[in-house]
Amino acid sequence: MSSYQKSQIITEPCHPDDHHLNEVFMMYQPRRTIAVHPGEILQEILDQNQITQSQVAQRLTMAQSKINEICRGKRGVTPDMAMRLGKLFGQNPLFWLNLQKNWELSQLDESVYAGIEPFQMAV
Repeated sequence: MSSYQKSQIITEPCHPDDHHLNEVFMMYQPRRTIAVHPGEILQEILDQNQITQSQVAQRLTMAQSKINEICRGKRGVTPDMAMRLGKLFGQNPLFWLNLQKNWELSQLDESVYAGIEPFQMAV
């Protein structure tokens, strides 16, 4: 079974003369967010820049095993690690935290939560 489903997107004209934009398009969207473990991204950055895990560990003053475990997907990226990687590579730490969050959410079985009835919230 494909992990994609059809959904309809209706576009509205930006200008009254743009009536040709009032078409219905079929677009394929993933049923779930496609996520990649942050370690896979980290290893890709290292490979592209000829940086070793040992060099990263030295710069961050931590054991190389921690870097290796992240790169192999055996360890997640904590806020502390996100800050360290952000400083090391000149990135916002939220880049790393968002990768981790998306990965963790992608690993959940949504059917487990199907029976949760939402509250009716006040407007």
